Amino acid sequence: ISFDPGNPFKDFPKTTERILEHLDKCKILDPACGSGAFPMDVLQKMVHILQKLDPDNSVWKEVQTRKIKEETQEVFAITDKKEREEKLLEINNTFDEKINDPDYARKLYLIAHCIYGVDIQPIATQISKLRFFISLVVEQKVSDADNFGIRPLPNLETKFVTANTLIGIDK
Repeated sequence: ISFDPGNPFKDFPKTTERILEHLDKCKILDPACGSGAFPMDVLQKMVHILQKLDPDNSVWKEVQTRKIKEETQEVFAITDKKEREEKLLEINNTFDEKINDPDYARKLYLIAHCIYGVDIQPIATQISKLRFFISLVVEQKVSDADNFGIRPLPNLETKFVTANTLIGIDK
């Protein structure tokens, strides 16, 4: 994770792919996230790793596409073709550099699948969500389309929650 330019594994593409697959499966939890400083730092470090190992996002896009196909394999057999095409179109739009900066796709999938926070104060979790929303919005390009081309932000209600991590939940 040094700041030296270039992928140290460029001669080993399988290693790069495996690192990105494991990065995608990584789960980070901050049990007292406060305003989200630690989760934001983790996001920045993970984005840095993705930038270094996959500067053109081609491997990261493949990992996300493969994951969506695996997750919805059963749905593919049941659902109609239109729903499947919409999911794949969503991935393509996310990675389209005419619509978004490359870091948008990196951040979106990391936020959606890897980073979680809990805090006892409701305002703290709201600030954490706001920080993550802002970090995504700044990576989108403005256009003349509806809503200035800004894509809907992900639901972070289950990513940053208000709770006491020292006391268990009654089941």
